[in-house]
Amino acid sequence: MQNKLWTRDCRLIHGLIKQMEQLETAVVIVIWHTILERFNSASLSLQKVEIDLLSVVKLYDSLITFLLQMRDGFDETESRREGYVLR
Repeated sequence: MQNKLWTRDCRLIHGLIKQMEQLETAVVIVIWHTILERFNSASLSLQKVEIDLLSVVKLYDSLITFLLQMRDGFDETESRREGYVLR
């Protein structure tokens, strides 16, 4: 009897670990997708021949602000991850 309970508990624990790994992966995907989208957009603008120095400074400042906001906005990122969780 105890052996069956132990086996059932092990399966339950294994299932919980798998769900937590999927959640962690989903959060990382959302974070990196958001960051890479923003950096790609800035990179495309920075590669333009006609860009002026003031625009370059503004773009870099906006990237810094964006990263600081990303660090502070973890709760929002976590809520957006739900679409990425694999089941």
